[in-house]
Amino acid sequence: MLVFPVPAQDRLLFSSEQLRLKTASVELYNVGGKKVKQTQLLFNTNGECEVDLKDLSSGVYSYKLASGDWNVCGKFSVQR
Repeated sequence: MLVFPVPAQDRLLFSSEQLRLKTASVELYNVGGKKVKQTQLLFNTNGECEVDLKDLSSGVYSYKLASGDWNVCGKFSVQR
């Protein structure tokens, strides 16, 4: 799983060949652990999808992405 760009500005991209044409849910949490966004994603034929971050302020966030029995967590930052 690739997650970029870091730091992010208006969007965060996820890329994974294993998730081509699959749906996934993603949850974003602020540094205090509060869920700030939850959305469903559809990975395209290249195994890529994106999350709109325009409503998030600068800071460090974590994500949880799940698709079936496939789960991944990580951190990213937003810089305005």
